[in-house]
Amino acid sequence: MVVMVLVGTAWMGITELHAQTYYGIRAGANFSNMLVKDNFGVSSDHFKMKPGFHIGVTAEMPFVETNDTFMFETGLLFTTKGFRSTRNFSNSSPGQMAIKTTAYYLEVPLTAKAYYQLEKVKIYGLFGPYLGRGVNRRAMARAIYDNYIVDPEEEINWEQDDEHADHIGGLDLGLIIGGGVQLNAMQIGINYGLGLENVSPHTTGKAKAKNRVLSLSVGYKFGGR
Repeated sequence: MVVMVLVGTAWMGITELHAQTYYGIRAGANFSNMLVKDNFGVSSDHFKMKPGFHIGVTAEMPFVETNDTFMFETGLLFTTKGFRSTRNFSNSSPGQMAIKTTAYYLEVPLTAKAYYQLEKVKIYGLFGPYLGRGVNRRAMARAIYDNYIVDPEEEINWEQDDEHADHIGGLDLGLIIGGGVQLNAMQIGINYGLGLENVSPHTTGKAKAKNRVLSLSVGYKFGGR
């Protein structure tokens, strides 16, 4: 929480230094997954992308007051992450296990953004870090044994806890790379979030779990052109 407050304070300070700041709104779809590995190798090969969403506010300001080509973009987004997994097994009683986790984050992007005018539209690319803080996480597991279904759901704490294997660290750091087009004040973009922070609570075997998110978004930039 302290980190998010510091980022918010820095954001307010930056916007005060720039007379020309473009505020906006953004929403769209997420397709998230996780990379999980340890000393024995990668254990997330069978994971599948999980659909989700993001929504929030943005702010763009030029690095140079009189130049709208090179911008700094930040904001505050409410976004989902997680993964899906389905595996069949056969022992004394054949069945199937399906797992779905959904993580909800507050996320602050801190990206450099470059525009290029192409006839009536602008195209842009962006790159930079992001900082996220988990606010909630839910896990669902469905097991089917001989047509008998077990379908529990559990809320998972956002804390490191060696006594509970399900507990996950709530801080997420990573890089964003993306691009898109702007027509008048409307923006359509695609971003990829590469998680660099290990969110796994396990320490044995050098276990690591990192977020991966592909996002498609539509935004509106007030005063944009």
